[in-house]
Amino acid sequence: MALAAIGVLALCKTGTPLLARQTTKTASTAEIQAVEAPASPHELLMSARRLFEDGKFGKSVKLCRRITHQFPQSSEAPAALEMRGEAHMHQRRFQLAFRALQKLMDKYPSYPNFENAIALEFQLAQRLAAGERNYFFGKIPGLKDREFAIRVFQHIVDRAPYSPQAPRALLQIANLGVKTKDPVVAIGALEQLIDEYAATEDAPRAYLLLAQVYSGMSPGPAYDQRAVENAINCFREFLLLHGDSPLAEEAEKKLAAMKNLLSANKLSVGDFYLRNRKSPNAAAIYYKSIIESAPNSPAALCAQERLGKIRALDSRGSAQHALDMN
Repeated sequence: MALAAIGVLALCKTGTPLLARQTTKTASTAEIQAVEAPASPHELLMSARRLFEDGKFGKSVKLCRRITHQFPQSSEAPAALEMRGEAHMHQRRFQLAFRALQKLMDKYPSYPNFENAIALEFQLAQRLAAGERNYFFGKIPGLKDREFAIRVFQHIVDRAPYSPQAPRALLQIANLGVKTKDPVVAIGALEQLIDEYAATEDAPRAYLLLAQVYSGMSPGPAYDQRAVENAINCFREFLLLHGDSPLAEEAEKKLAAMKNLLSANKLSVGDFYLRNRKSPNAAAIYYKSIIESAPNSPAALCAQERLGKIRALDSRGSAQHALDMN
């Protein structure tokens, strides 16, 4: 009777049946015990997995940290790091996710599910490259950090050079280099991809992207054209090695455009020798080079005209009068 009276009194005061409150309290205690009670790394990992599946990522991370701290030599330690990295990704705490996956790949290279860890880190890098922000404490958004994405992609290349993700990571680094207007980063990644992963399906795109990066470095026909020459070499190598590629037609058009740009540069150099240096012989060398390398270019037509005027000069004529252009 006394217990019943206490129950009624509790119901009146709180509006919640005593049995329900006892059940809630019991569930809360069980959850705490799931975090604290298991002693073996296997039991801890199973508890962490249950919490992860329930969406309780913070508590799952705590258990994973306990495993790696107390049982670093156990077979569960790398699995705990993988789960911890994935949990942090759900929380959008990308820096912490990278630290966990970085530690896993650096410290446990013989982990049976190593490929899964690589795929998870690649997914992390892709999210960063797409512009997702790191959240500090899971609540405060940081700035977009594509340099961080490059660092994550590069870690994949360094730690898993024989994985299928390695050439893809290099291509992603190159794309980020283009986006951030850093041709040095883009060129370094593309040259590594071409040198070390020539047989992969990413190599043809690497050739084209490398040529585009070089071509974008030229400010115009009046300037040094070493970058354009490098672009032309890339297009030629691509057509030689991958002439049957669906991208071959695009490469041929861009190669013609680069040849036209280089021819325009040679034309301006030839005109300089003809006008300023009064040296028609030197100018003729550049004009002939244009006709040989790009006979169908607009510059070739101008070069032929200039060569005709140079030939028409007599020995006493002035080179300045030989160039009468509008």
